[in-house]
Amino acid sequence: MLRILLADRDPVMRTGLAVLVTQAGMTVAGQVNGSSELVHAALTCCPDVVVGEFDGLAAVEQVARAVPGAALLMFTTRDDDESVRAAVNAGVRGYLHKSASPTSVVRAIESVAAGEAVLGPRIAARLPALASVVVGEPDDGLTDRQQDILRLLGEGCGNAVIAARLGIAAKTVGNQIPLILAKLGVPDRAAAIDYARRKRPPTHLMAAC
Repeated sequence: MLRILLADRDPVMRTGLAVLVTQAGMTVAGQVNGSSELVHAALTCCPDVVVGEFDGLAAVEQVARAVPGAALLMFTTRDDDESVRAAVNAGVRGYLHKSASPTSVVRAIESVAAGEAVLGPRIAARLPALASVVVGEPDDGLTDRQQDILRLLGEGCGNAVIAARLGIAAKTVGNQIPLILAKLGVPDRAAAIDYARRKRPPTHLMAAC
């Protein structure tokens, strides 16, 4: 059973997380209201995962050194690239926005505990090299048709094959791809393909396309 240490200044957030992890079959090893108590609590509780919005990265680095067996999952409202990179460099294994669903939070905790590097979907789309697991809801702001196209892109299909598989014109596929890139916040087709593969592993052999 995973032992979880919760760190957040907001008592309502801590309480909600405590209920969530308990319902998921995990143990709340402790709760702290800020980074000032984090290192002592981590040494005392011996958690498998520390989840929270850490006030400063110095505390993150201290916990990573003091309790190297504990995985750190940042659960925050900040998701700009600079904050994400700084947190990862400090020792955070997972980075999730507070808008994430309860299911995504539980999966992120389980994944970082298993040694995976976890990011939410929008962050992973921008910084794919930092994640081995992407957690998040299937709706990225894409329409159903755009999600179908993205899935087939991830399977290695070209525009003509995607059009044939979906029963639409190749021109329609070509018109939709720039919209998909914009919604995902990625620069090019290759980045979209990488995102699709990380979030939704291909269900067919790429050779089929």
